[in-house]
Formats: sequence, C-alpha cells, structure tokens
Amino acid sequence: MATEVPEFLKKWIDNIESNNLNSLYILPFRRLKPNQFTLLLNAIASCTSLTTFSASGHAIEKETYSALYNALIKNASLISLDIGNNKLGEVPEDEDEINESLFSVLCSAIGQNRSIQTWNLEYKSIGLRASKIFSEKVLFNNNTLLTVSLSRNNLGDDGCIELCNGFLKSQNKTIKNLNLIDNGIGPRGIKEGIAKLLKWEVVEQSPLESPNTPLSNHCSIKELDLSLNKIGDEGGIAIGQVLKDNIGLRKINLSNTDIGDETLIAICNNLKQTVTDDSTNVKAQPKLTKMISQSSILTDDLQATTTSTITTLMLNNNNITSHSCSALASLLAVSPRLKKITLINNNIGDEGIKTLAAMGLNSLENSGKLEILDLSKNNITFEGFKYILQYIPKVKIITLHNNRINGWSEEFINSLKFDEQFIGCSSLKELHLTENGIKTTDMKLLCEMIKNGFAKDLEELVLGANVSLDQEEDWNQWEKCLSELEDLKPKLSITWK
Repeated sequence: MATEVPEFLKKWIDNIESNNLNSLYILPFRRLKPNQFTLLLNAIASCTSLTTFSASGHAIEKETYSALYNALIKNASLISLDIGNNKLGEVPEDEDEINESLFSVLCSAIGQNRSIQTWNLEYKSIGLRASKIFSEKVLFNNNTLLTVSLSRNNLGDDGCIELCNGFLKSQNKTIKNLNLIDNGIGPRGIKEGIAKLLKWEVVEQSPLESPNTPLSNHCSIKELDLSLNKIGDEGGIAIGQVLKDNIGLRKINLSNTDIGDETLIAICNNLKQTVTDDSTNVKAQPKLTKMISQSSILTDDLQATTTSTITTLMLNNNNITSHSCSALASLLAVSPRLKKITLINNNIGDEGIKTLAAMGLNSLENSGKLEILDLSKNNITFEGFKYILQYIPKVKIITLHNNRINGWSEEFINSLKFDEQFIGCSSLKELHLTENGIKTTDMKLLCEMIKNGFAKDLEELVLGANVSLDQEEDWNQWEKCLSELEDLKPKLSITWK
C-alpha cells in the first residue's frame, strides 16, 4: 500500500533530496505517521545540506527506529539534533537487543555519528537507566559532540553520579558544554559525581586508548550549568574545593541552587590559590606548564599567573550576603581571568558594595580584569551606589536593576571632580538602572554628572520603569533632560520609556 504523503512533507523531502534545506523544525502539531517519518528519515540519510533537525515533542514509533538509526549513522551534515517527546528517556526494565528502547537506538546511532555537535535532550525523562545507556553508547564512542543539554530530566543524585563516572571511565574529552539544569541533584550527586568529574579523578585506562597512552590529566568541560538543583552549601563548598585543581572550566552557573556565603567563600578562596601560587613554581613544572599553554591560560599580565580558566560565575537567586564579599573582593583584586560575575537577587546590600568597591575593584594597578558585574535586586541604595561611582575603574558593564538607588545627594554629586585623578567608572560602557525608583531630581543629577565628564566612554544608559506616563510633569522633564543629553552625547544610547 502506497504511503500517503501530505503536500508539506513532499516539499520537505524534495528540498532535502535536492540538498536545498539547511534547517528543519517539525512542530508538534504536525502529526507524522511512522511510514511518513520513515520517508523523511530516508531522505535525511543522504542529505548533505541539512545542519539542524528538530522533531521535539514527537513520539517516534518502533517501526521508524531502523530508519532513524540509518539516517543518523549515514548523514554527515547534521550539526544540531533535537528529537523525541518527554518520554524518550523512559527505558523499560526488560530492555534487551530485541526489545530495544528508542533512547538506546538514538544513543547507538549518536555513538557512530561523525557530525552532530549539539544534542538537546531537555525534558525527556532521562533518569538512572538512561544515563547508563548514554554513558556506554555515547561517551565511549562519539568524538564530535560538543554540547549536551540534559536539563529538566530525572537524573537525581544516582543518575548524576553515573553520568560523571561515564565521563571518567571513557575519558571523554570531546563534550565541552554540559547542561544539567533542574535534575533533582543534591549534595551527594555533587560530591560523588560533579566534584570528581571537575577534579578528573581518572583511576583506570580508557578502553579506547592503548595501554601505553598516559592517563588523561584534566577535565575538558568548559561550561557547566547546575542551576535549579538544590545543592546547598554542602554541595557548593565541594565544587569550590575542586576549582583549584581544575584547569578547563570557563563558565559555571550555580543560580537557584540554595547556596549561600559559605559556597562563595570556598569558590573565591580556592580560585585565589590558583592566582597567588608563585609563577616561577608553575614554570618549573614542565608538565603543568604544557597543560597551561595548551589551555591558553597563561596571561599577558606580568603581575599574576593563574592555572584557573574560570571567566564567568553565575550565582543568581541564592542566599549570598555581604558576609562573603570580602572573599569575593580579594579574588576580584587579583584574578586576571574572571571577566563576569552575576549575583542577581541576592542580598549583598550597601555593605557588600562598599567591600567590593573599596577592597577589590578600586584600583587600576591590580591584576583584576572583571568587566561585567550584575548586582540587580540586591537591596542596594544610593549609599552603596556612591562607592560604585567613585571606586570601580575597570568594569565595563554594571547592571543594578530593581534596587533602591534613589534620593541622590546633590551635595555629594557636586563634590565629585571628574578630572584626570578621578578613576570611578572610567572604563564604563553600559549602566543599567531599571526599576530603582529614580526621581526626576536624581535623573537630573545623573545627567549633569555625565555632561561634566563622568564615564566619558559610556555608550548605553538604561533607566526604564522609573517614571510613568501618569506622572505627566515628571515625564516631560525626563524627556527634555535626556533628549538634551543625547544631543550632547550622540554616541550614547539612552533607554528610559
């Protein structure tokens, strides 16, 4: 019986067979029958133009498994894959070679695929059994995957540990970006899984390598997202402790993880150890010097050398207060690698700002290289903002949305002299002050500051949600003052309405 082919499917297949299609997204409302999926997959198998294939939300029936496997092992153009519904990772207890699950088929195919770099497995019910299959069939065999998203699954501590053990046993050095958002991972999963992965506690030879090959010496994960896992300070401290031994990680996201000051202190103290070690000792160790050079982490800064590659820390929506700001300031003063830190929705307050500005970010002479600082929603008032105005010369982007930076002191603003000796915000490119209750008098003082030479390189000023149309007189004054400022500073973009 001939397969019924809808017009839209016929067009897809024609474009795929003629190599005229780069991306194909099959939305969930397109209900393809198994034989229709088979036709499509058969076309994809020999296509050389298709780079992105997404059929997320679709249940792939058993009749289609063979065509799917064939397409993925033969196609050499696909770079990004997202396929299957939210039950993809449900592996039956009685699975065997005859009764193989879709997830096993997919993993077997990905293990042999030689082009796919990004695999999205978000919200696919992947738990312990599926994590074992992923480890055995993908980590041990694939050498092209760079990014794997396993967010919003059911890994839990056991699945996380299994996954990390898979990385260590296979010594997989290909995957660079690992997304584990919202997986029910707790302190045990961190201590027995993630911490060992980051420290790269390899204990045996990979079966893929010859007996004479030395054990791999560092973890290759560059970006790790653990947000929305309740790891607490117990798990956070475990991560902090291994960062001094890791020379690959560049970005770590610990937002919404219920961590607090103890975690931030552990992270900062251990990262600082990688900076303050005597650089002559590093250069005296040929093996370590080679590893550092290969990772491009020797800095041009003559004042500091670091074995850490961390450039971004994301710690939003946690329980961090001013208590940990001394440790953070101490790190920011010396770290030549850390470029971005976000602490949105914590509670560092004015006291924390004072510590960061006066102890960590207050000099052009130190080794710190921080460029982006986001302290939105941190209970900061104008008292804390004073320190930002005066003492942060290197940071290029400062974001302070949803604080209480209002009631500016005219006397204080007028006391500032924006001459060559004034270093505050001298490198600032962007200043974001949305939702701060900024009054019309505050706005006018800010405009006068900028006109008088404050932040000469400022390119973007964001003042949204501080005044409304209901305040007609104030609105008109805002429009007049900010329009005049834009005319005076044509390179400055101002957003306020």
